[in-house]
Amino acid sequence: MTAHSSFVDIALTSRNAGRNRSVYSYRTKEDVHVGDLVRVPFGRVSAYGIVIRTSQSAPEKRVYKSVSNIIRRGAVSPGQIELAQTLAHEYLAPLGIVVRRAIFPEPPKRETKPETTKKTKSLPKRIPAIAKRLAGVKKHTLFLAPQGDTRTETLLLAARERVRTGGQALLLFPDRGALEKAHELAQAVLPENAAILLHGSLSSGRKHRAWERIANPKKSSIVLAVASGVFAPFSRLRAVFLDDAYRSSHKQSYAAPRYDSRRAALLLAEIHGCLVVFSDKHAHVSLLRDRKDGKWNFIDAKNPSRKTPRLRITNAWPPSFEERKKQKSGDVFFSQELLDTIRWTLGRKQRFFLLASRRGASGLSVCAGCKRVLLCPECDRALVAQSDEGYRCLHCKHVSDMFTACPSCGSMRFLRRIPGTQAMEKKVRSLFPKSNVLRIDADTEFFASRAKTGYREKLEKADIIVATPALANFWPIEAPGGIGVLDADAFWRWPDFEAEEQAFHLFSRLLNITSPEGFVTIQSRRPDHRVLEALASPQAAEDFLETLLEERQGLRYPPFSRLLVLTGRNRDEKTLLTQSKHLTERAREILGASARISSPFAPMREKKKGFAFRRIVIKLLQDSSKPLPQEAAVFTDKLPTNWRADIDPKEVV
Repeated sequence: MTAHSSFVDIALTSRNAGRNRSVYSYRTKEDVHVGDLVRVPFGRVSAYGIVIRTSQSAPEKRVYKSVSNIIRRGAVSPGQIELAQTLAHEYLAPLGIVVRRAIFPEPPKRETKPETTKKTKSLPKRIPAIAKRLAGVKKHTLFLAPQGDTRTETLLLAARERVRTGGQALLLFPDRGALEKAHELAQAVLPENAAILLHGSLSSGRKHRAWERIANPKKSSIVLAVASGVFAPFSRLRAVFLDDAYRSSHKQSYAAPRYDSRRAALLLAEIHGCLVVFSDKHAHVSLLRDRKDGKWNFIDAKNPSRKTPRLRITNAWPPSFEERKKQKSGDVFFSQELLDTIRWTLGRKQRFFLLASRRGASGLSVCAGCKRVLLCPECDRALVAQSDEGYRCLHCKHVSDMFTACPSCGSMRFLRRIPGTQAMEKKVRSLFPKSNVLRIDADTEFFASRAKTGYREKLEKADIIVATPALANFWPIEAPGGIGVLDADAFWRWPDFEAEEQAFHLFSRLLNITSPEGFVTIQSRRPDHRVLEALASPQAAEDFLETLLEERQGLRYPPFSRLLVLTGRNRDEKTLLTQSKHLTERAREILGASARISSPFAPMREKKKGFAFRRIVIKLLQDSSKPLPQEAAVFTDKLPTNWRADIDPKEVV
């Protein structure tokens, strides 16, 4: 900043520094530069912020407070500020909240030895041709290959080849499980200490050392990260690789900024002038459209002659009346084909993986007298039955004992529907008493402790593993000899336009991780459903995705539009209804014919911890590849404090 400059715009990083506005102007007498971390007065307290603009004249004629002091110079680079500004506009988040993620971490208070990676085997002397081809692409590319270590290794080798002459490459993964598995593989295929690991659980000292290495333009590095890796201080970014592009976990949904790492990767590549490579087994529906338009290059590395496991589709309806009666009363039904597959797999001394759609003993319980679903009194969600602990709400942790009475008729007899991991584990133990059965879900705390030693041994000792889909995303041991899905309908029954596509990708993943000599047996009440038919062959899969693309184009769903979902909560339901009606009218006034606006409705989570909820869905009639229209930002700029906006959310209802 020049000596004559005396005013700065500062993005305050505190969440209390304005609901929709976080950029304020201050006067300064010091030599302040863009990217400096400063402390400023804010009301009766002090706040921290990042300088994003400087000027020589006052923006408005009024009295300005002065910057208190400079905390750290160069805490955020200009490239990071540009990315934060774009994401703040795209996802309707306060700039200060976004730019806070890009602040350079403080150095550790005490010196610690830098971590070194242990080599597990010698580096590959020859780079595969497919990795060289990926490293030399000239435009954005979708890399189609079966999920597994081979695909991840190809991405790592392509990144290594890309930075051979210097610079950095970023590899983004959808969750910690996939990231840790890739980091183990990187120790075998990359030079010592070439890989830099980034995730939210790193200590401040490790994060500081990692960011120092990334910011050094003289050193080449390969960064392995989850979504937050896009905020790292890259100086010579050469390529961005994104694995498992279809996974919904790339979209952040719990706290602002609710950005999508796939879109953030494209914006980051645009800032640094580099390329993006997405990898998956099948093309995402939105990328199919880009393929037709010629915007993306497609590299198909799937081997048609590769042996794949055999697929069995069985009927989930019990053949006899007695079995159907047991199923209605809560018994878990195993078809004869599924039982034969389990016995055949165990007879070959191989492991069997049984997939459940949810945890607990059952997804919901229905009163035997009035057929009413037993709901949580705090949040109106179905209570999940536990094996011996009564009923529990998975959303607000409400617990009730086993002698709960129906609030409508007083009956204490409930029929359990949609079997969960606990019910399946109990049934499997009774059917196969000599087998070692292991249940893996959030209740067993397995995923929270997977970074600790010993979790592999537990998996390797198990004969039958009953788990939720999270385990399929980072299967860390030898391929199972068989996989069974007890209730396939539960994966596409969710009322969301992406439910069928997500179910298709999940079942494709199961075929990937199964041994080529094994079986994948899927039980469904609709064996002829189009999701299951799409698994029959590569051509059937492509036809299925093309059909979904045509349907979304006709209905103007993403990628042919963008969804803006407003969610409000209030303890007073009347106040909430008044607010929702006012927002609907205001949206129609500002957005006009450029959007389609739903009437306010109660979402599936209608109440939680005493709060009532209302939701408004706005379909912005523009292509998803284009920037968010300015009218959307103007409309959401004055949202009430009890309302939040989410662009292209994971769920709409």
